[in-house]
Amino acid sequence: MRQLLFSLLLLGLLMVNPNVSAQNKLLSVAEAKEQLKQAQEQFDIEKRAFDALSNEKKKDNDARKALREAGKKVGKSRFEVFKAHKRDFIREQANLSSEEADRFFPIYEEMQDSILRLNDKVQRTSKRLLRSKKEVSDSDYLAAIQLRIENAAKVAELQKEYCEKFKKILSAKKLLLIYDADARFSHEMMNRKEEPNRPAPYRQER
Repeated sequence: MRQLLFSLLLLGLLMVNPNVSAQNKLLSVAEAKEQLKQAQEQFDIEKRAFDALSNEKKKDNDARKALREAGKKVGKSRFEVFKAHKRDFIREQANLSSEEADRFFPIYEEMQDSILRLNDKVQRTSKRLLRSKKEVSDSDYLAAIQLRIENAAKVAELQKEYCEKFKKILSAKKLLLIYDADARFSHEMMNRKEEPNRPAPYRQER
C-alpha cells in the first residue's frame, strides 16, 4: 500500500509538470534546494501581483497563465530536490565511486523519466473515467484495467532493458544494493510523511 501511495505521489508531481525530463543537469541537493527557493520566490511575486488585480482582471488568461507557470516551476523544483536526495541515498547505500555515479545516474534518471511517463498515461486514463460525471460502461472500466496490466508489462520490459545497460557499468552486487536502496528510500519517504519527526533515510550497516 505504501508503494502504491508513493507512486501516486510521484505521479502527482509529474502531472504538475509533465516535462520532468527537461532537467538535463543532475543537481546536487544544495543546487536543487536553491532552484526551489528561487522558484518559490518567483511564485510568491506572481501570487502577490495576481491577488492585487481586480476580480475582473483576474479572469484574464495572461494573468492566470503567469501564476500557473510559476506554480509548475515550483512543482518541478520540488521534484528535483526529491531526486537529488534519492541519488545521494542510493550513492551512499551502494558505495558508488564518483566515476560510477557519474556514469550510472544519467542512465538511471532516463529510465525513471520513461517509467513516469508510461505511468502518467495510465493514471490520466483512470482519473478521467473515475471522475466522469457521465455514466461509464463496464467495458470502459475493464479497458482501463487492461491498460494497467499492459503498462506493467511495458515497465518491466523497460527495466529489463536498462538493467543490461547498468550491468556494463556496475557489478551485480552494487546493482542489487541499488535496487534495494531504491525500494527502501520510497518506504522511508512515506514513513517520513506519516511521522514528520522521523530522521532522514540512514545508511544501514552491511
